[in-house]
Amino acid sequence: MSYPNTDVAIEADQTAIDRYTNIDPLSDVSIQMEAVRRFISWFKNKNNPKVDGIFIDRFPKKLYKEFVRIKDDGNTVEGYSEKRILFFDVFTYIFRNDHMIWESEAQPFINLFLRLIQTRDDISAYNPESLMSSIIICVLNPSNKVSFIKYNCMYHFYHNLIKESTILTNEFWKMCAEVYELDISHTSLYFRKKITYCLDQIMTTFLTTRNDDMTSLLFMVLEMLHLLKLLVHIRFDLNSFFSITDSIINNHINIQEDCPIIDQLPKIWIDILNQNPITFQIDDIHKLTLLSGLLSIDMFHHLSDVLVSGRMFEATMNNSKKLYIIYLVLISLNQNNSYAKSWLVQWLTYLHQNFQEYLTADLILVHPFEHQFLILQYYIKSYSALELELSSRDYQVIYGFLDRRLIYPALGLHRLYLISQILNETFDRDLSDEFYPPNFSMKILEFMKDLILALSGDMYNQKLRTEKQLFMYEFIKINCLSNINVDFVRSIFSRCRSDLTGNSRDWIPQKLGLSEYKIHNHIFGFILNNFNILTYFEKHDRDHFMKWCAGNYTNLSEIPNNHEQFGVLTALRGVSYIPR
Repeated sequence: MSYPNTDVAIEADQTAIDRYTNIDPLSDVSIQMEAVRRFISWFKNKNNPKVDGIFIDRFPKKLYKEFVRIKDDGNTVEGYSEKRILFFDVFTYIFRNDHMIWESEAQPFINLFLRLIQTRDDISAYNPESLMSSIIICVLNPSNKVSFIKYNCMYHFYHNLIKESTILTNEFWKMCAEVYELDISHTSLYFRKKITYCLDQIMTTFLTTRNDDMTSLLFMVLEMLHLLKLLVHIRFDLNSFFSITDSIINNHINIQEDCPIIDQLPKIWIDILNQNPITFQIDDIHKLTLLSGLLSIDMFHHLSDVLVSGRMFEATMNNSKKLYIIYLVLISLNQNNSYAKSWLVQWLTYLHQNFQEYLTADLILVHPFEHQFLILQYYIKSYSALELELSSRDYQVIYGFLDRRLIYPALGLHRLYLISQILNETFDRDLSDEFYPPNFSMKILEFMKDLILALSGDMYNQKLRTEKQLFMYEFIKINCLSNINVDFVRSIFSRCRSDLTGNSRDWIPQKLGLSEYKIHNHIFGFILNNFNILTYFEKHDRDHFMKWCAGNYTNLSEIPNNHEQFGVLTALRGVSYIPR
């Protein structure tokens, strides 16, 4: 019984305190347990810092040692369940308010709680609502919060007190939100090591039980690490995390419902891909499909915000990396048999539409030259691989860039590469089984001349000989494709070449026997065959090829037998089917 704040009440409180502090230290544990219960019952609704301090300072040592024993020896201790529940009540009482959260005397009770909560026992009859409120108050001290995170307290709390009941589910997630809101100043190297174990523990449980609550908990932890910018430094089981990612996307595709975690996945994976040293490599089509899909989602949302605000899309190192990984999946699209291909194509299309709107708004014009090239390189490949249509405005922007910016000799090959992917639009309309129109012939002839000059240019040759790299691609491997397995990239391009040859042979008109077409096809085949072997042309090669383009067909019979696979129609028609 409690009384109003009168002399009688004060006297009653003092009597309760005296009864508690006068416990015989040698008395039986059961007597000490009862004394603690009576004290808690009397003062739990009162707000007196001095009394709370007395409770801890004069806590029965024999009973505390018994709590330690049940932590060490588990259910072999007599009255284990009763003592464990009493300890939870003690913890709940101590942190029912913030009087003791900064006091060192309370720390042993926190440490003991963090260890006792790890023990799996049936305590489903215990109502943890008040305990959750006390935990929320306890973690107002950031040091306490770090301890709760390090010991994976929310994971153990769930399995002990929440898993079998849905009554307090909402309160549990609110408590988790409080626990995982952390300031980076309170983390340490030891914290990072401990959090790795926590992540692996949660992931293992999900992979063995498929309990969706574990994914929710996992992403609370990962979101915290992302916000703290710690995820790039944390080393955890990424193969397991990819399996979880795979499962989430698969369920999302099959159920066709919005999944909030899908929106969290991209930023988590971006942090992972930015880890140094590299901890995860994309080495197969399925990984490339899922991660490119997530990066497309991230870029789509980012570009949507850019379009609404009228800001400029920033081609940062991070965004460049995303675009090159997306570019690679566009190249490999025809090789993709993943269950997620349709989901990927959907988001690639959404992203393309956003970039189309960005181009239409002329926002690309304010970018530096290198960034314009990066965006248009992606955009043209996207149109080609997804078999979309370029608008008249698209053509204006693309050719405006080609004619205005890609005019330098060192960038000749870059220009031709972009042109090659949009020339086929003209070919589809004008080329038939009987007709090789003059404008078609002139375009091919000019393209071949430009290609010869580009492959024999002094700056191009010097760059390739000394550095083995192209202009503007010097740091792609290190900065943008470091997470892509080199052998996997080779296999993609090897398949592209094989498919390109086969598919294009089926397309070349059967009746087209005009000598001019045949000559152009032979010349182009010879140029590409030599390029495939040498990658650049010496002066005498350049002069030889230019004579052919000028109509001097001397020694045209020197073209090797395998030239057909490099014919002009094969090379140019194929870009609309096989991204290169």
